[in-house]
Amino acid sequence: MRDAGNVALLRGVVIACQALTIGITWPLWQARSEPPTLPLIPWAAAWRIDFGAALLASLALALWRPRAGALVHAGLLAFAILLDETRMQPQSISLALLLFATLPGAGARLFGIAQMVSLWGWSGVHKLLSPAFFEEGGHLVTHRLPGCPEGVARALVVVFAAGEVALAVAVCVPRTRPLARRLGAAMHLVILVWLSPLGLDWNESVWPWNAALAFAAWVFVTPSSETRAPSSETWRAKWRGSPLLARTAVAAELFAPAGFELGVVPAPFAHALYCHSTPRALWLHADGAVTPIRDLPELNVFLPGTYHALVATFRARAHGGDRLVIVERRWLLRALGRTETLVRQE
Repeated sequence: MRDAGNVALLRGVVIACQALTIGITWPLWQARSEPPTLPLIPWAAAWRIDFGAALLASLALALWRPRAGALVHAGLLAFAILLDETRMQPQSISLALLLFATLPGAGARLFGIAQMVSLWGWSGVHKLLSPAFFEEGGHLVTHRLPGCPEGVARALVVVFAAGEVALAVAVCVPRTRPLARRLGAAMHLVILVWLSPLGLDWNESVWPWNAALAFAAWVFVTPSSETRAPSSETWRAKWRGSPLLARTAVAAELFAPAGFELGVVPAPFAHALYCHSTPRALWLHADGAVTPIRDLPELNVFLPGTYHALVATFRARAHGGDRLVIVERRWLLRALGRTETLVRQE
């Protein structure tokens, strides 16, 4: 009963945090002409649909009918992304998936645990595999503590990335799981404070997400029911008792993020967070000016770091004679020969 109550409370927290995220990024979910929408379905480029109110309504439905609400919300979110790739934001996607993890059934609990392991593990791995992270990652410290030596700042963020990987491993080891529960929840609360007006006052669209993740870590990593049986047996029993769809979702959550390093899985679906390894795009104007393509302050989000989104944004705004240079930063893809891509606007 206590577990069910915690999960129900988490569902309410996830719904509230997703609603806050939609509110913070409200212009993102509305039909607009500027910044341009980036449809993934070319023949639907002329469609103009406001999704904000519908997404909020689906969250309200999830309070009343959790399973139906989660399905409707995910369907609307997927449709919204198909009509505008700019909406492919990791915080919104993650919260929508967390909502499924709060549904009844052992498979949902297992999916929730897999989400925490995957998020922490791959977020750390992508950082540690990124050469640019070792060079630039320290800015997350020096922006808040300008007096911090650059070398110390870089060392701190590398330690943080290694700590994320260690947290994922600790969840999988029964003896260290209670510690991972506490440290994981504390980590997201620290991130929330660090990004809040008490810290950097930056990237407000992920503030509600970190609040939800802190509570999710506390609920999923060590449910009280697992304290009465060996954890490995409990997880094994949950795996055996889960339907095929749940097992598939768990496997995809754990292993699909590896595809980011090969360029086949977009960063928002791969937990590639603050890793500085998404492609960097520079818009070279015909008059000599240079504009990086990354921020979307009008929408309170960053542009997804995919080749399609970068090229589509350039095509929608560029004039004749402008060029776009996309620099690949993933070391594996660079080793395979993908370094720079040049796009010209005729």
